[in-house]
Amino acid sequence: MALPSLYEIAGSHLRVYEEFFTEATNSQHGLLKAEEAAAFLRRSNLDNATLGQVWNVADISRRGFLDKQGFFVALKLIALIQQGREPVQENLMVDVDPPMFFGSGFTPVPLADTETEWCIQPDDRKKYEDIFCSLMPVNGKLSGEQVKPVLFNSGLSKNLLRKIWDLSDIDKDGHLDKHEMTVALHLVYRALENDPVPDVLPLSMIPPAKREQYKPLSTATISRSHFSSTSLDGPPRSRASSVTSLERYSTLEHTIPKHPFVSRSLSGTPVPVMLPCSRTAWPVDVGAWQLEFCNLDTNDDGLISGAEARPNLCDTDGAGMLNLEQFALAMHLIEQKKKHNLEPPMLLTPDLIPPSCRPPQRGVSMVDVDTSTDTPPPVGLDLANSPFRQEMDQISKEINNMQIEKRELEAEIVQAEADMKVKQAEIRNLEVEYNTLEATINQMERQKLEAQKRLDELDVQKETLEDMVSKLKVKLEQEEADMLTLDTDVERNSEFIRARQEELNSKRAQLQQLRNEEKVLEQQLEQQMSEIRQASQQEKGLEFKIEMMQNTVDQLKTQHVTLNEQLAHCDGDVKLTDLNRLTDKLTLPPIESITLMDDSKVQHPNQSNEEEQKLTFIENPFLRSDPFAQIEVQSQDPFATADPFANASSFDVSNKDVFTSAPAGDFVDPFNTSSPTNAPFDPFKPIDGTKKSLNTQASSNVNFDDPWATVPSDSVNNGQLKKRPPPRPALPKNRPITPKFEDTSFDPFSPRQASNIDPNGKYRMYQVMGKRLSTEYGGVESHIYHLAECLVQRGHRIVIVTHHYEGRRGIRYLSNGLKIYYLPFVILFSQCVIPSLLSTLPAARYILQREKIEILHSHSSLSTLAQEFMFHANLIGVRTVFTDHSLFGFADMASIAGNKMLECSLVHCNRVICVSHTGKENTVLRSSFPSERVYVIPNALNTHHFTPDPSRRCSSKINIVIACRLTYRKGIDLLARVIPRICNQHADVDFIIAGDGPMRILLEEVRESGYLQERVKIVGNIPHNKIRQILVLGDIFLNTSLTEAFCMTILEAASCGLHVVATRVGGVPEVLPKDLITLADVSVDDIVLVLGKVINQCRAGLQLEPWKVHRRIVGMYSWTNVAKRTERVYMDAVQDERDSYARIFAKHLSKGFLFGILMCIFLLLDLLFLIFLRICDSTKSELSAKHKNIKSDEQKVKDNGS
Repeated sequence: MALPSLYEIAGSHLRVYEEFFTEATNSQHGLLKAEEAAAFLRRSNLDNATLGQVWNVADISRRGFLDKQGFFVALKLIALIQQGREPVQENLMVDVDPPMFFGSGFTPVPLADTETEWCIQPDDRKKYEDIFCSLMPVNGKLSGEQVKPVLFNSGLSKNLLRKIWDLSDIDKDGHLDKHEMTVALHLVYRALENDPVPDVLPLSMIPPAKREQYKPLSTATISRSHFSSTSLDGPPRSRASSVTSLERYSTLEHTIPKHPFVSRSLSGTPVPVMLPCSRTAWPVDVGAWQLEFCNLDTNDDGLISGAEARPNLCDTDGAGMLNLEQFALAMHLIEQKKKHNLEPPMLLTPDLIPPSCRPPQRGVSMVDVDTSTDTPPPVGLDLANSPFRQEMDQISKEINNMQIEKRELEAEIVQAEADMKVKQAEIRNLEVEYNTLEATINQMERQKLEAQKRLDELDVQKETLEDMVSKLKVKLEQEEADMLTLDTDVERNSEFIRARQEELNSKRAQLQQLRNEEKVLEQQLEQQMSEIRQASQQEKGLEFKIEMMQNTVDQLKTQHVTLNEQLAHCDGDVKLTDLNRLTDKLTLPPIESITLMDDSKVQHPNQSNEEEQKLTFIENPFLRSDPFAQIEVQSQDPFATADPFANASSFDVSNKDVFTSAPAGDFVDPFNTSSPTNAPFDPFKPIDGTKKSLNTQASSNVNFDDPWATVPSDSVNNGQLKKRPPPRPALPKNRPITPKFEDTSFDPFSPRQASNIDPNGKYRMYQVMGKRLSTEYGGVESHIYHLAECLVQRGHRIVIVTHHYEGRRGIRYLSNGLKIYYLPFVILFSQCVIPSLLSTLPAARYILQREKIEILHSHSSLSTLAQEFMFHANLIGVRTVFTDHSLFGFADMASIAGNKMLECSLVHCNRVICVSHTGKENTVLRSSFPSERVYVIPNALNTHHFTPDPSRRCSSKINIVIACRLTYRKGIDLLARVIPRICNQHADVDFIIAGDGPMRILLEEVRESGYLQERVKIVGNIPHNKIRQILVLGDIFLNTSLTEAFCMTILEAASCGLHVVATRVGGVPEVLPKDLITLADVSVDDIVLVLGKVINQCRAGLQLEPWKVHRRIVGMYSWTNVAKRTERVYMDAVQDERDSYARIFAKHLSKGFLFGILMCIFLLLDLLFLIFLRICDSTKSELSAKHKNIKSDEQKVKDNGS
């Protein structure tokens, strides 16, 4: 194998290899003998065996000597060994540093400088360069004043910072450029990390661009180059190997000759020599700069250093410091540049050299006489024939020899001075090393003391541990003794245990036999109980019908007795002409006043029914007058002058019921002359469990699937009545209006159950306020209904307030005992009333006072009715709680307006409830409500209404069910793109979509365009009580909502045994555990991917068993638990102190200048309106009292007159 070329072997170190070869060879033909090569290579300090391997590779031709190429190979192999590489021929072209030889006259360090990489990392350099640029350098350099604050901020000592400055100022110009600043900052950071600052910059730390200026010269180089330069500028400075922290770096320099050189012409005639100028001929004015020099000379040593000024040209002796004359010279050159624009000379001319730095003038020698005499020889004196000619020549030769000897001596002196300076530098290095070692020793002494203290502490710990060990040994012995005793007891009792085990086995066998018998008996019992339940249901239905019939009979009997009594009083004296007056004077109360009274005490027919009069605000609040105010009583006997039965039309009652605006059929009159119509079923009719009419009876056609269902009332008989009956009298005083039942369960989805609510019972009145409560059953309605139902069961009295719908107005009762006010406010949009604020105050005040409300619980952040009632309730003094069921953004105008209104409404709120933690974060951000007053109470589910039915599923198809409102918020646009892709990828998958909305047309277009009519079924709007019939048909439930606070439909689907796939939005991840729901990102691709994985699991039969899932849901969610947690919120709200009006105004003003002032204006108007209503009530009470007194006086007068 051929060896590489010389350039390939040496690489970038070719000149170093050439120097080594020149040093090693002495022959002219460029060959090294084996002895010469071995002697040179042994200086690498490698063992002979290794050098033998190197020789075998270098002398590949076995010639016994090395040529230049072979010597280069040997050098390269030694370099590889010294740097940890394999000395093989394959590595000859690897770029490594040159080899190191000891005792060599050539040092390759300067050549390696340019090849050594800069040790400062690029990231650190970038940081340092940013600091350099931030200091605003001038012409690419920073002065000491600019750098000083940065270095002082490091907290290092001044001596250390001075040392760092000297190391960094490589070109000694008194400024730092970018590279020098990088080195300075790097040294500062190293010092802050407790790394020692080097005395001399290592080559790896010197910037590559500065290494040519920093190449140190060896002693041999100095000695060889001393006489090669005779200029006054001096050679380049070199750094000493080490300096103290308080001194500048010393430099080696050429000494200026102490005498002028003498030259002679070829003829031997002496030539005048350029002597140094006289000390008096110096053109620099020293006195002009003496004061400035004294100011800079801070240490009063007659010199200024580089820290005070930066010398270069004027530092003639190279000491790094200036005396007064050198400083004056520097300032003189600066003045010449400023005034005359004269550039400073590259070298000082003899006349500019300071007198103190000029060589001394010695005595005149013979050569001086020869060179300085101008006297011509005497006339006529022939030197050639002079007898002194020979002597003169001899003297001249001696003079020349003495001059040569003098030069040699001066050279030796210069060499000696240079050596002395080197030795002095070495001495200083040794002093530094000594100081360093001394500091290290002191540090070691301190560490030794610390270690001794630590050893003493460890000794104490050791003694403590030994004591603990001894105690533990004693304890161990005691435990071992106890163990032996226990072993003995165990052996003693083992026989007894075996006997008991045998007896236990026999008992277990008997127990298993009894369990088998128990199972058989349970099956028989279950069959019998099923028959009993059926009979009991039939019995209850019959009992209810019997009771309704009995009530009707009792009513008719009572009316019959009353009519008989009235007929007896009339005694036939009523005239036909007084029939019209009798109608106005008849004071029997209508039957509605009996059925709608709120307490069990029945008033006398002649007494005023004040509670019934208060209900007149439903049709025309605060404007309708007393219906009985115009009745004129002329005598105590209203039948004294008229026959009430003379004409059937005489029984038309002019004072109608306050709730006559309610739909027909709510309270059926059995004596109505018109035939009863088969009106559609009204689920809000009063029943026996609350305040029901006495003329209602059970109907067998009850739709028990309606969660709001009540028992409808039919007429007593289907025959048409010919005449309108007279007004109905009240029931007997001792007869209770509402019968009581023992069944206390309230189940809106099961057949009607009677209520055990005692109208005379006392309950804590925590109230629920809803935004709506209608047949459009949804998540909010479900929350209100079930929460109120559970609170009623727990002994609270609940009143629900909402706006009217579909003509339903007034007060209604539900089958579970809930009382609902349907207020006749105008609906603006989507079941939201007009935000009138002031117009709702009379209604809110009336209901809160009449029902004695303690807590107002509002729902839904978009309900204007809920927010306005909170606004009024806080002023009246009622505690308020608000439940937020939704999530809103912050970017669109609708969200901004809604959030601002919510923020101002919650000023009047004591506590806030959110249905998820995500909803809590959203509400706190939107309303700026204190988070410590916000609770998280999730929704719940009546799981017995959502049970699995695996038999309804299709084994050959996988059905995906979607049940939601078809709006943009529910992600219908995503669903429209998911359905075609799933149908294309999975041929056995069908979709069932239940719901309606504005985006239904989009789904129908997708179905038509993809010809998916057989695979995508849109069943439309499904009542909530029938949604289970849709859910049990599916295997997977898909929810693509874009925002959800708490999705109830997901919970219902999981309870029916479906695996849920939903988007990862809002509070959805909080609803179900991870094994019951699979979440996807809000993107079509991710929904399709996740849905495909779930479909494959369904095919493989890896889904959980539906009934197991249902049982898990039963244990997770309970409305009773929700009610208990809500009770605690109510307790906290009741304990809150009521805010003063000033504090309420201050809260509103803190919500923004413009909006705060606007709300304060509304608040002030609300207060004024409230005061006005109070004044009106007091005035009305006074007028009513006066009116009664006047009537009483008139009656007395009439009685006296009769």
